[in-house]
Amino acid sequence: MYQPHWSAAVKFKHKVVSVSALVLLLALLVLSIIQYFSVQSAIKEQAEQSINEIIQGISNTVTAQMNGATELAALTTNLVASTDNLDAAFPILSQPQLTSSFLLIGYGEERTGKYVASDPNWDPGADWDPRKRPWYTDAKNAKELIITAPYADAVSNEIVVSIGVPVFKQNNFNGAIFYDVSLAKLGEMINSFNLLGAGYAFMVSKDGSTISHPDIKFNGKSSSAFLGDIGISNKLQYVEVKGEDKLVQFKAVDGLDWYLGVMLDESTVFSAISKLQRDATIFTFISVALAIVILSFVINLLLKPLDEINTAMAAIADGNADLTVRLNTEHEPEFAALAKNFNAFTASLQSLIANIQSLGHEVHNDAQQTSHVANQAKLSIQEQLNSIKVLDEATTHMSTTEHQVTQSAHEAAEAIKTTDQVAVQGEKIVAETTETIQALSDQISSAMTVVTELESSSTAIEQILSVINGIAEQTNLLALNAAIEAARAGESGRGFAVVADEVRSLAQRTQEATTEIRGMISQLQSGSESAVTVMKQSQHYVDKTVEKADQTRNALEDMRSAIRHIVELNSRIADMLNEQNDIVNNVNNSSSSIREISESVYSEAKSVDATMQSQVEKITSQEQLLEQFKV
Repeated sequence: MYQPHWSAAVKFKHKVVSVSALVLLLALLVLSIIQYFSVQSAIKEQAEQSINEIIQGISNTVTAQMNGATELAALTTNLVASTDNLDAAFPILSQPQLTSSFLLIGYGEERTGKYVASDPNWDPGADWDPRKRPWYTDAKNAKELIITAPYADAVSNEIVVSIGVPVFKQNNFNGAIFYDVSLAKLGEMINSFNLLGAGYAFMVSKDGSTISHPDIKFNGKSSSAFLGDIGISNKLQYVEVKGEDKLVQFKAVDGLDWYLGVMLDESTVFSAISKLQRDATIFTFISVALAIVILSFVINLLLKPLDEINTAMAAIADGNADLTVRLNTEHEPEFAALAKNFNAFTASLQSLIANIQSLGHEVHNDAQQTSHVANQAKLSIQEQLNSIKVLDEATTHMSTTEHQVTQSAHEAAEAIKTTDQVAVQGEKIVAETTETIQALSDQISSAMTVVTELESSSTAIEQILSVINGIAEQTNLLALNAAIEAARAGESGRGFAVVADEVRSLAQRTQEATTEIRGMISQLQSGSESAVTVMKQSQHYVDKTVEKADQTRNALEDMRSAIRHIVELNSRIADMLNEQNDIVNNVNNSSSSIREISESVYSEAKSVDATMQSQVEKITSQEQLLEQFKV
């Protein structure tokens, strides 16, 4: 099917509006894109500058606090160096100003290994030797103030660093002092900086250990736990952390192997860009929508005369045309010429349609009269054909029914013969069954005789075993007496005693054997009695079966006599049905010939009627089409 392309399916005024709106949309999009990238560049530059200023300010604060701690540690060390012994150093180390600035201060002596601390209750253990501690060895080797790497305090679990300062007396190394500085307050200060709600600041050491983080669970752990694989860089990095876009930048803390970092949410930092993009998009679409409305109004006003012509032509095309209507020719020259040509065309068409309508009415009347006569002839022939069909169907049905009855009679005769044969076979089988059951009865009687004899033999064996058991008991008593006499005889009767024991042992085994045999015989007798009982019951059932078989044979003989009588009656019925079937076939052949002739005549009449009906319908449709035009 034909599918109109865009230029044909869309109205001209809609094309003008669409193209104008598209041009305006492209212009606004280009302007918005240029503005977007310009503002984006300016905001990114401003954001990088602000981040650098924030990091620099935090770094300066950290440096100032650590410098204050190192200066206080150096001053305190000079005071301790002027004392004579450890006890004199304690008042200096335990001053409130120092204990409030440091978690703990300790002084270890090189010569003795003894130490003193600002907290008298501090007890590191009896084996603790300050000379083996990292802060001591590092300060001794460096011969100047050192700061250890951050670590978690074993008691408070705070992140701390130790300031180690060597103590020289008369230019000789006398020991070292450690000053534990808590970084918790420093972390609170870092976390307190306002990053405009876009992120947070943190601090890590050179080896990647976390010194300060808003989430204290990361303190003391590797920075990869929250930074991942992000490397330390002084440049602003655009990275992805846990599926979110982030801005990360680091700044080295002056004088320390520490790095201050900030992590900011990119969407928050550049929210102004997103807002600008959203506002520009909304403004663009609103402007295009307003332009479409204004252009549509102006173009509709300019093309109004063309709409009038289009409406008139559409009325004619739809079939409900008023050919008396004339268009107004007082418009612009282009539209006026089109209206004059349209008026001339409708005037010519009006005259032509009027003549065709007059001729159509006359043809329609003649066609209706001819169609009526053809329809009456068709109905008469159809009634005759229906009567013949009823007669033909009745004779056909009768012939079919008689044929089926004849066939059923033959099938019944065959079935009766088969039944007679089955009855003969059944009679033979019953006779054979009777003989087999009688033979089974004889075998059961013989088996009962054998089992009875077996029961008598078992009783005789049991009597013999009783005699053997009595002999064994007597032998056992004699062997016991012989053993007693041999014991009385002493050494001379020892051999006789051994023989007596063997005889007694054999007698006991004989008794045990006879006991087992008696038990088996008892089981055998019990089984024989059960077998005799079952066989007697079987003999009774066999007798009943023989009696039923005789009754069955007599019934089969009666059934064969009845079957022979039915066969004779069925043969007579089949002969009568064959004679009737010949008569019905003759009637059926005659009605079939008449029906074929009637069907041929009816088919011709029906064809004539259909042709006339089609002619009338076409003429009627033609009149209806012409009536749609007002002339």
